[in-house]
Amino acid sequence: EDVRIAFFLFFVSLFRSFDQFLTVGEDNDTKFDKAGFLASLPDDQRGFAEQFVQSQLFEGMIMVLAHLEETKEDDPAA
Repeated sequence: EDVRIAFFLFFVSLFRSFDQFLTVGEDNDTKFDKAGFLASLPDDQRGFAEQFVQSQLFEGMIMVLAHLEETKEDDPAA
């Protein structure tokens, strides 16, 4: 349980501000400023993040979040 909590806290601290680097254009084209995101991280987190942002899991996460942003813009009540 302690390992799970530690990983969760690390993950949250690592990605708490990544949405500042995510943009969805008018044509629903998703852009993520990887370089800007990585530069914003502390040195002790950057190594892991550099590997993670190149993973298929991360690309999938960006796609899901872009869809959520698009849905939120289409439905202000969401």
